[in-house]
Amino acid sequence: MKAFIFHKISAVILSIVLVILFCPLTVKSLDSSIDWQEITSTKDGKQLWDKQSIKIDKGGILNIKSEFIPKSPLQSTDNLSIVYDMRIDCKNRLFQDTSVNGQIGNNPIWLPDGGDIFIKATIDKVCSSISNN
Repeated sequence: MKAFIFHKISAVILSIVLVILFCPLTVKSLDSSIDWQEITSTKDGKQLWDKQSIKIDKGGILNIKSEFIPKSPLQSTDNLSIVYDMRIDCKNRLFQDTSVNGQIGNNPIWLPDGGDIFIKATIDKVCSSISNN
């Protein structure tokens, strides 16, 4: 009986060790579902969007993840990027930031690009990507 319990405990411990060993492989494989595509770049930084993140709701509104990486004047190695979850209304050329760096906004409102080259380029790129499919 003691041998049976010992073998059961050994099997459980071995299973836990195997899960721990292979867990980083699982996390790394999840990252492969992200497909960052550069939208535009200026002297101020660059704008990207995750092509795999696009979702279209019943009303035709697009939901995407985008990232702005400002150019650091000091050539810093710090990651200063800002990640946005955005909703885009292609028909009316409007957008909402629903979260910024994981912080969900309280009352996202629909806004035009306001002359912001990065937002305009994001709306153009994302909306054209669905019209080409």
